[in-house]
Amino acid sequence: YEKSLAIAEELAEKTGTIGSRRDLSASYERLGATARAKGDLAGAQRYYEKSLAIREELAEKTGTIESKRDLSISYERLGDTAREQGGLAGAQRYYEKSLAIREKLAEKTGTIGSRRGLSISYNKLGDTARAKGDLAGAQRYYEKSLAIREKLAEKTGTIESKRDLSISYERLGDTAREQGDLAGAQRYYEKSLAINEELAEKTGTIESRRGLSISYERLGATAIEQGDLAGAQRYYEKSLAIREELAEKTGMLQAHRDLAIILFNMGVFYYNNGISSDRAKSMFERVVEIGKKSGDDYLNELGKEAKDILDNYF
Repeated sequence: YEKSLAIAEELAEKTGTIGSRRDLSASYERLGATARAKGDLAGAQRYYEKSLAIREELAEKTGTIESKRDLSISYERLGDTAREQGGLAGAQRYYEKSLAIREKLAEKTGTIGSRRGLSISYNKLGDTARAKGDLAGAQRYYEKSLAIREKLAEKTGTIESKRDLSISYERLGDTAREQGDLAGAQRYYEKSLAINEELAEKTGTIESRRGLSISYERLGATAIEQGDLAGAQRYYEKSLAIREELAEKTGMLQAHRDLAIILFNMGVFYYNNGISSDRAKSMFERVVEIGKKSGDDYLNELGKEAKDILDNYF
């Protein structure tokens, strides 16, 4: 990306064309995404701001749909980075700027892409409202996103549209659960599960299998809160089986994080409810082992927490 950037900067300076300027903004955006994936949020913000400056200029100069769509993406990326740094007010401002553009694009073009972009903006604002503790506001944004996604899934039937729809159901389930509406949460999670089961069977991708494991985990946690321990155990075991498979098959950090999380949660569940002290112990031991081998800060911390539980209760 840095080699590409060097060329893009040279061409933009030499020619100054709209195409060369747009390519330069794309180089900055890719480097921003890479910095963000490495956890360098300040570096990501700097690259995204450089990309934004160019895109604001191009949108003002050309006014094309493409330039406005690019600009909406820059605002969204900066919103994501602000949110990950804990700047919820800043994130909201960027997401609202992105939303304003996408509402106009959806109204003007009515394309599937513009409608999907609008649903993403509503989802991002819902996530931000939820992080701020505004669950009613989050629910309103999620419902706006859901309304669009249900229509797109019905109209297109694509894997992407169905995956988006499952995410909307999941978000609404989370919000219902946090508001104490466990029956409502279960209904949303079951809708998400039905889609994720279909996608996992149809595609068999890592992403679809992970989505399925998340659905089982959410339903397991909801079952616990409803006092349905047998149901919780069934859902958790299903989630665990998938996550063990993905961790072994892919070796990816995210897969090991997912596995450690479900093992930890199941350990707590098994111990607190007197289901199996031995099984709970073995699960906490596995979390400790995963943490030691990973070299990942998050997994190390989770492993230390599991070790404390082992030292104090076993």
